[in-house]
Amino acid sequence: KIKMAPGGSRDGCTPRKLGLTFAPPSLTVVYNASGNTKLRRRNIPVRGLRADSDPAEVARRLAQAHADLLGPTLVPTAQLERLMERLVGNVKQQRPSSGYSA
Repeated sequence: KIKMAPGGSRDGCTPRKLGLTFAPPSLTVVYNASGNTKLRRRNIPVRGLRADSDPAEVARRLAQAHADLLGPTLVPTAQLERLMERLVGNVKQQRPSSGYSA
């Protein structure tokens, strides 16, 4: 479950759950669209992820590129950073010297 950041939803999108896929690295967001009770799912690929990637920078890029679902008023930055740490850690275990190339 997502710990909602102060300010709530923006433009009617309300994230409900976040999930990770390790191969290929991606973030899955389950959310409610504007005023609709139906849940929707968006898979966001995390491209260019390397073993030496900075999780905070990766999280910042994702939040900026997908502000409608991952903006700081919707998903806490710390939560997104922790998820990116898990992805980077997995890349380190799989390929210590190189990143995942899709």
